[in-house]
Amino acid sequence: MGPKTVLMMILMLPLACTKKGPEPGTTHHNAITKNNLGKKITVEGWAVDRKNGAAIHGEGFVVWIADFTSWPTGYYQGGDRGRKVRVTGILTEDHAHPVFIPMKGDPIVQGAPVPPGTDLKKASHRFLLKSITIKPL
Repeated sequence: MGPKTVLMMILMLPLACTKKGPEPGTTHHNAITKNNLGKKITVEGWAVDRKNGAAIHGEGFVVWIADFTSWPTGYYQGGDRGRKVRVTGILTEDHAHPVFIPMKGDPIVQGAPVPPGTDLKKASHRFLLKSITIKPL
């Protein structure tokens, strides 16, 4: 083996040792788009319970779990993040996220305040996964 071959092997070593990519069929935040509505997708993130249901917080995305008011026991015990999970399901959307434009003198309401001029329908949008399977990681 000549010096050029050894040098090439040394230069290629970092490529051979890079972190393994996601499993085949696994997608990330780029799959959570209107183009994929009605399609089966898989995401990885952390199980989190919020006031309006269970969600997955991943790198660059949040997606809600349809029909889950909270995660099953063992997935989330409070704090910023629960257990890391891989969830596969059908991507859907709704406008059930409660938002409002606060007005001076109005009573306090539940939901997320947004600035005046905000499109409330757009602000209330969220993506959900239904018919899911969960794999703890």
